[in-house]
Amino acid sequence: MAQKTNESYAYYAGAYSLDEDRAIYGLGPNRDMPSLCPNCKGNPREYETRINCTQCGATGMLGVPGISASTGQRDRNQTTSSGGSSSGRGICSRTIQHPDSQVNRLCISPDKRFLAAAGHHTVKLYDIKSTNPNPLLTFEGHTGNVTGVAFHCEGKWMVTSSEDGSVKIWETRSGTIQRSYNHGSAVNDVVIHPNQGEIISCDRGGSVRVWDLAENNCSHQLIPEEDVSVSSVTVASDGSLLCAANNAGNVFVWQLIPAYERTNLLPVTHFSAHKEYITRILLSPDVKKLATCSADHTAKIWEVSNVTGTSSDESSSSSLSNVPSAGANANGINGYDKPNDDNNAPGGEPKPYTLEATLTGHQRWVWDCAFSADSAYLVTACSDHYARLWELHSQQVIRQYNGHHRGAVCVALNDYSETR
Repeated sequence: MAQKTNESYAYYAGAYSLDEDRAIYGLGPNRDMPSLCPNCKGNPREYETRINCTQCGATGMLGVPGISASTGQRDRNQTTSSGGSSSGRGICSRTIQHPDSQVNRLCISPDKRFLAAAGHHTVKLYDIKSTNPNPLLTFEGHTGNVTGVAFHCEGKWMVTSSEDGSVKIWETRSGTIQRSYNHGSAVNDVVIHPNQGEIISCDRGGSVRVWDLAENNCSHQLIPEEDVSVSSVTVASDGSLLCAANNAGNVFVWQLIPAYERTNLLPVTHFSAHKEYITRILLSPDVKKLATCSADHTAKIWEVSNVTGTSSDESSSSSLSNVPSAGANANGINGYDKPNDDNNAPGGEPKPYTLEATLTGHQRWVWDCAFSADSAYLVTACSDHYARLWELHSQQVIRQYNGHHRGAVCVALNDYSETR
């Protein structure tokens, strides 16, 4: 496999300043900190200073993914880096100020022209190639932090998730809201199915929901583990798999089966990936790898096994396809009571994915990651202020991006080697 050249990557990053903490925590002008840290999902807050949480490093700002290789951090800036030096350090080529709030997530439009930065209540759309520091468009309508953002394959519309409990679909030309779906609980993440007809979101109440855009309703509500917040979801580029991760460090996998009326979801496996929170889960473009980022200071790469879910004649009775009844499973993990015997370990439990690599060297929480187009490289964003470009075959850091004064918490990648 060809080695990436210095010119193959560029990245945007988001950053944070101290007076932003009141925005994410909903504080008043006196900036008194709450007793619980939202980034720790409710753990008692400990103090290094009046701002920092000693458990997760939270300062009140979330980082943002950006273009090419993008990372987000807890200051008010988004930074673009490109190439690198012989010492393995990325070079910052552009900084975009985001003065209104912290930046929570970043997403690059399919045509690589625009960068969406999700912050407190709004999403701002920037021109990637322009030097104009101002956003082209601001999407207003959420009443809480925007936690997820994704573009339609042709950029015609955009979907967002928010702590206000809603998932919204926006017309990208005008910035108007086309639809809004209610979760009833703070929404942590949202992705678009490759068929462009379904969106999948997850919330702090422990649910994963599939929204059918043609029928304009929720076609599936999945509860992988009772009363455990689902932090992240990812869908395969070929539409074959759906994966979710939760705050208990567990991963859940479903096979997606296209059907005439709606997509069916069949349970494949579930396993413990980390002993701490999983902050992000992501399938590689070739659907051969699964990356998980965690509060345990690591990112892990798992081999996606060629396994299938329950047989089609059982799918109608699988509790994954609908809201499960109370007490449906003694083990509290809904939808895994009838896994395919071919996928089971000798004890009857579904086989976990094989661990390929553990990427160590991060000094704090690893918040986000992004694969290169050929699935051979991974960028991670960490609370230790660094973004790192990893060569997965060697498990080595080949580029390190710094410059932010707060932790990097999200990342997005625009791989220049990708065919357009």
